[in-house]
Amino acid sequence: MTFGRWVYDEKNNTLYFSANMIPSKYGITLLAYAPEGYWQGAPSKGWTNPLNVGIIITCLAAIIVIKLRSKKDKEIVVPVMFNPPEGITPAELGYLVDEHVDREDIVSLYLYLASKEYIKIIEGDSRKDTIIRALNTPLNEPEYVNEFYEALFGSTKHNTIGKEVDIETAGENIGESYKQIKSQIEWKFEGEKSIYSKKSKNLEFTSIIIGYIGFVTTLLFTIYKSHLVFLR
Repeated sequence: MTFGRWVYDEKNNTLYFSANMIPSKYGITLLAYAPEGYWQGAPSKGWTNPLNVGIIITCLAAIIVIKLRSKKDKEIVVPVMFNPPEGITPAELGYLVDEHVDREDIVSLYLYLASKEYIKIIEGDSRKDTIIRALNTPLNEPEYVNEFYEALFGSTKHNTIGKEVDIETAGENIGESYKQIKSQIEWKFEGEKSIYSKKSKNLEFTSIIIGYIGFVTTLLFTIYKSHLVFLR
């Protein structure tokens, strides 16, 4: 055991220690006697615990209030069905699910046109042999449905009736009109026709901000108590 000497400089708040035969990277233990009651009135970080809990409870209460205020008065009863509701195409239904029009939503228009007897899908021995045949031109349909039909057969006029196109060519034609069809579907639910009110979106954004406030506050208090950040 090696003993050394230490001196404390009160003016510079610095402790000096000197000893011999101390191995490299070894720790040093200092023994000092403190007067009785020296710790009374010392700064404490215990106040952060109730404050942190209070902030978290306040954030949760605010989020619950926002959710209750944005909740509809009556629950919507969803009927059991296997087809989209009357007046809604599968593509629109796909948008209503996630507010996004993807390729699967647009491809579903094949089945919509077939169910309305605008086209007939003739399956061959393989996918490449599948043929799309025009039976009737769309009537009183949304613009994007007409756009889809026109992408398949080049026109929406009656002279397209009986025209056939293979599935690969149809896919290429639809791909060229994809952005146009997608934007037309999204346009149906913009502005006053939107099913998502601006108020509900603002409340949702407010809930997210409140949640982040609770998270960041907890993180800062944790860092502060762990002495990683020193507040002077």
